[in-house]
Amino acid sequence: GCMGRFFVGLLSGPRNADLKQKLLQSNVDNKMKTNENEFIKMEYDLGDLPSVRSAVATFPFTDGFVSGLLHNYKVFPALAKYARANLNLGTENGGKLVISTTCNREKQMCTHYVPMIQGEKFLMGHSDTEEYLKNGGDFESISVDLQKTIKGLKKMVGMN
Repeated sequence: GCMGRFFVGLLSGPRNADLKQKLLQSNVDNKMKTNENEFIKMEYDLGDLPSVRSAVATFPFTDGFVSGLLHNYKVFPALAKYARANLNLGTENGGKLVISTTCNREKQMCTHYVPMIQGEKFLMGHSDTEEYLKNGGDFESISVDLQKTIKGLKKMVGMN
């Protein structure tokens, strides 16, 4: 299987310096940080990502629920399988399994990058999923309200 964690970021340059400062300021200003809001309490950080040789795949998306399912259960596992077969993961010349994705809503297309070298640098000092689990990390800490999910699905397909 393919079990992983994710983080969200902004690849910044001179064009979006204001946005970068706004995100960093939200670390200070965010009033919604509570133990119940796992994602909101995480702070933005700065780092440099290397420019490296990567495997690249594109896949259409609609920014909807089905699209998310396809990416999670078809695209990401296929990319992980490819990486495991071609990266020499965990060896001196290999690296960590990282899938970096960017999606363009206007073009309805996602581009996925799998760094073939220096994957650990894309983790920006954080542990990979395997180390996270070894050190007591828990995927169960994120809960899903099943009733709200079913209600949302019914609304999406016009059953509500």
